[in-house]
Amino acid sequence: DLELIIKKEEPLHPISQKEKNKIYEGFSDLIEKWPKGVVKEAVQFSSHRPFFNKIATDERGRIYVRRVKSVIDENEDVEFDIFSQEGYYLYKTKLPFTPEVIKNGYIYDHYSSEETEEVKIKRYKVKNWGEIEEGI
Repeated sequence: DLELIIKKEEPLHPISQKEKNKIYEGFSDLIEKWPKGVVKEAVQFSSHRPFFNKIATDERGRIYVRRVKSVIDENEDVEFDIFSQEGYYLYKTKLPFTPEVIKNGYIYDHYSSEETEEVKIKRYKVKNWGEIEEGI
C-alpha cells in the first residue's frame, strides 16, 4: 500500500563522463586484478543520478530527504530537502554531516575511532527549531 507521496519539481542530473571516471577509480584494485574491460562492462550507469539516498523524520513528522550529490563535488556539506508530514516541500538545508536522529530541537551524530574503538554521540542544538514550519 502507498503511504505517502513527496514531490518536488527538480531537473534530472545526468551522470557526466568525468563522474563515471571517478567512480571507476574506486574500482582500481579490481580493474588491476580482473581481465581488461570486465569491470567497466559490469558497472552500469543510469542516464541520471538518483535524487536521494536517505530519508529520515523528526517527532513532528517532517521528512528529511538527503540529496545525492556528484561524486566529483568535494564540498563536505550534505544537502537535505525538508517536507511536511503531508509530503509538501518546505525547505532546503545543508549540514556538515548526515544526522542519525532529529528530535526535539536537536540533531544527533555519532563518531567512532577504529584505533580506540571509542564511540561518541554528539548532540547539536537547532537554534531556530521553533520557527521551522510543519506544513503549508
